[in-house]
Amino acid sequence: MLHMPTPMLMTSFLWRFRGPLVLTVAVLASITSVSMAFKAGQEARARRVAEGQVAVLDKAINEPVVGLRDRLSACTADLGNAKTAVEAQNQAVDALKAEADARDARAREAVSAAQNRARTAERRVQALLQSSPREGETPCVAAERVIREQLG
Repeated sequence: MLHMPTPMLMTSFLWRFRGPLVLTVAVLASITSVSMAFKAGQEARARRVAEGQVAVLDKAINEPVVGLRDRLSACTADLGNAKTAVEAQNQAVDALKAEADARDARAREAVSAAQNRARTAERRVQALLQSSPREGETPCVAAERVIREQLG
């Protein structure tokens, strides 16, 4: 026949082994606390390392003159100056182009006018060369008459 432990028997069983049970619980509690302390130490070390990295990066960003923030400000100012210079240069180039275009137009008009005068003079020369002395005029008298007509 199999006996089932009664609550009283169970309590006496536990009472009899109370020393090893307490020791086991104490060992487990110690292991847990050591494990938690080790984990807290690792987290503190990781936090110190991260804080050191933050300090280095903060210095790289905010250090006067050589920090990234000041360098960015300087680059932004330089970019603004360069844009202003390029705009001024573009305006000067546009003005020079307009002036060159105006000179080109005046030169074309002057060439056209000179060509017209040359054609007119050529026609007059051809007319004079083709004209013959009037009746009774000698070539010298005819030349004097033509000169007076042309100059006069």
